[in-house]
Amino acid sequence: MILVQRNDNNEIAFTAVENKLSYSGIYKLIFKNSITKYEKYVIPNVVTENARYILLDFTESYFDDQDNGIVSLRGGYYPAGEYTYQLWESNLSYQNINLLEQGEMKLLTENIAPEIQYHFFQGNNPNTSAYVFVTPATPTPGDQVWNTTTFEWQLDTAEWQNA
Repeated sequence: MILVQRNDNNEIAFTAVENKLSYSGIYKLIFKNSITKYEKYVIPNVVTENARYILLDFTESYFDDQDNGIVSLRGGYYPAGEYTYQLWESNLSYQNINLLEQGEMKLLTENIAPEIQYHFFQGNNPNTSAYVFVTPATPTPGDQVWNTTTFEWQLDTAEWQNA
């Protein structure tokens, strides 16, 4: 399930790269409310596209500029709550060419803290970039150090004893 924050910029990573037919770099996200069945689309901006994932960016706002990454999911037809989404490969006319991914989306109201804290880690190879998930008890990403030392497990050969 993806989470979309109302009145905010939303960055979402999709792992549907293996389903691509073309390399136009143009995508369309279609959101359909689970109750009202009304649909809206947005042409998101491509932040990163590599062999592992596609990172897309769009803004949920109070007005629509759907072809430029801004969509308004407001009013009676688009309440906060459950939606379905489809990610399509598109052409320059924004026609749907190939369905890459579909699933569930939750539209959150404003000022909701994210359920999962994460920061983006990228080493020397952009194809091995990854999201690193952290818990609130861990230090902030600026204080974290990526461990590059060799790590060897010590096998305990002791047998369990009956109590």
